Amino acid sequence: MKIIFPNLFTGRIVRLVPLLLLALILSGASCGFRVRTATPNGGVYRTSDGGKTWRQVVAAGLVKDKPVTIANLDIKKLLISPLDDRVVYALAGRDGVYESQDSGENWHKFFSSLAVQDLVLHPQLRDTLYLAAANRILRTSNGGKDWQEVYLESTPDVSITTLVIDTKNAQVLYAGTSNGGLLRSQDGGSSWQQVHFFKFKQKVAQIAVSPQDSKVIYAALPSGSLWRTADSGQNWTEVSLVFRDKLKINIGSYRALTFLPAGKDGLLYATQYGLFRSLDGGTSWEEVKLVTPPNSINITGLVVSPGNGQEISYVAPAAFYRSRDGGRSWETMSLPANRHPAALVMSPREAKVLYLGFSK
Repeated sequence: MKIIFPNLFTGRIVRLVPLLLLALILSGASCGFRVRTATPNGGVYRTSDGGKTWRQVVAAGLVKDKPVTIANLDIKKLLISPLDDRVVYALAGRDGVYESQDSGENWHKFFSSLAVQDLVLHPQLRDTLYLAAANRILRTSNGGKDWQEVYLESTPDVSITTLVIDTKNAQVLYAGTSNGGLLRSQDGGSSWQQVHFFKFKQKVAQIAVSPQDSKVIYAALPSGSLWRTADSGQNWTEVSLVFRDKLKINIGSYRALTFLPAGKDGLLYATQYGLFRSLDGGTSWEEVKLVTPPNSINITGLVVSPGNGQEISYVAPAAFYRSRDGGRSWETMSLPANRHPAALVMSPREAKVLYLGFSK
């Protein structure tokens, strides 16, 4: 049975924001007091110069003539629409999803019914989106006004942990589960099939479909184990074994995975140990030297310029780092907030425009 979830938060003004913390500062002369509103230093920040300077973008309307912000939410992930880079989404877990249609200047609540794990944007249809929420996958075809349940995991304590769409064929989607399962849909999410189970039933942390060849897919597990398929998920090879068997490196747990724009099968893989690059689909790896020693930094966000694989940026709790020469040298820049950086995304059209989300 399909269930419709009406979205009550499609307006531009947010009526309620859980976990909102407004600091009131009283000041004035003996005749009375003047009330000012202070914004917490979390939420989302935007840079237009590659990370040198950041500006907080957290406005979310008014409640009783008082400003509401997303500055105190736990931002888990940020996405930019492939069709309009002014449209940005912020995933805040149990606090739902927020959308901005003006490059982060104003936000409104987009979804709130369930704890959100992941969000997927259709590469051609702006109003079609998919959500991984608790043990369900939901789809909207009208820009979030209504949501239809298209998959329900039969085991209640198994959740959908990650979701991805094939940008070459948007009818094909993949989902990972908390018990190591891989699901595939070949009809735009209307039906799903179990195509693989990863060993030890570790949760699937990330699925990445190659933009060059959509039959090539990677699946990253929390332990650092990285798997590759070249036939849309039927057969898998653990490409991370190279680190142990040939490089003699204990890479530790998974941090981030992203593709390089040049070449057929180039990617960057961030782990607890550091950062690695492969230009041949994981057959061989080289370590990308960082300014910090191995096993000393927690990379929480990794992006590559869509037009230049030499331009790499990553964020860690200590700082924001950028390289313009493929990692041979790095610029180190301060973070705009003293909270935990948890999400980083780069504009698909302008590499100097990035958004950084913080958690508490």
